[in-house]
Amino acid sequence: MFGSADKLTRAPGLGKGHGECLLRYGLDLGLELADIVHGSDVPLNFLQQPYDIDVSSELQLIGNLLRYTPQPFSAGFHLGCRYQISDLGLFGMALLSSKNGAHAAQIAERYFANAFNFTDMELRIVNGQLQIQWHLRIPLEDSITQFITARDFGICHVVQRYMLDQTASSNYEIGFSFPYLKGMDDVARAFSCPVKYNQDVCYLRLDAKQLSVKPPLSNELNANAIESTYQSILRKTDCESSFRKKVTTILLSNGDMSVDKSQVAQVLHMSERTLTRHLEKESITWRQIVREVRLNKAQLLLSASDKSIQVIAAEVGFSSVSAFSRAFVKHIGMSPSLYRRLPADKAQ
Repeated sequence: MFGSADKLTRAPGLGKGHGECLLRYGLDLGLELADIVHGSDVPLNFLQQPYDIDVSSELQLIGNLLRYTPQPFSAGFHLGCRYQISDLGLFGMALLSSKNGAHAAQIAERYFANAFNFTDMELRIVNGQLQIQWHLRIPLEDSITQFITARDFGICHVVQRYMLDQTASSNYEIGFSFPYLKGMDDVARAFSCPVKYNQDVCYLRLDAKQLSVKPPLSNELNANAIESTYQSILRKTDCESSFRKKVTTILLSNGDMSVDKSQVAQVLHMSERTLTRHLEKESITWRQIVREVRLNKAQLLLSASDKSIQVIAAEVGFSSVSAFSRAFVKHIGMSPSLYRRLPADKAQ
């Protein structure tokens, strides 16, 4: 239904890596930096002074890119294949030093259990073969879902190539829950195995013997130390995270925006009154956060979907288009229709 308040943060460096990769990809497409960061909190000098961007900013960057990329799945996979292990922050450094494939899989499972990621990863044995499955954690627009899923497969390809080094990969099959999309043939070529679509889940099926392969920079002690460091940071950051951030993340993870204050308080294990007091200490009200999240989601829908303004207004919880338009102008400084047109006009 909606996300746990215990999974709000990511390993240090991961948000920075996502931000840098998204911006560089957009620049390579010939886009203006201002169009890529439009509507987000990411500054124009981000590549000169990068930092860990939050989930909302990352979604906005993705939405902006998808305005100019008609094939979200293909774009996501090609972007993912451009990643380096270092772009995954300390989590990537732990994978880099892992004892073998099995150790790397354990590191990944522990990471996904304690940190925020758009998708969750699960390892299973199916007919004697190892199967990695991806599940979307929060409801997103179809184009963004395709982009993020394909990006994960691209990143997985990068990690697998590093882990195996000179050892030949034995991948048996890949499945996607989508219908056939442009870019799936590229996935098949990259992993050297057939791709199926319209499956129940997204998965990669491979030879379990890959779990015993030792990566070139293997150092188990180093991997354990790095993992211990970022897991400690994740726990500390979650405890110190502002209630505004916690509430925002819970609201974002609820696709239809129907969650109310009592439900959020329940997720945070407190009463509504206590939640109100915490928000007052941060000089913000429940109503302000809800409106901010609704309008940020509206920006994303205007950027990454062809839905009408009337549909978007209803989807983000406004009773009428006029009420939505007034709130949007006050929040963004322009009408929804102008916001949707403006970057496209610049691109022409």
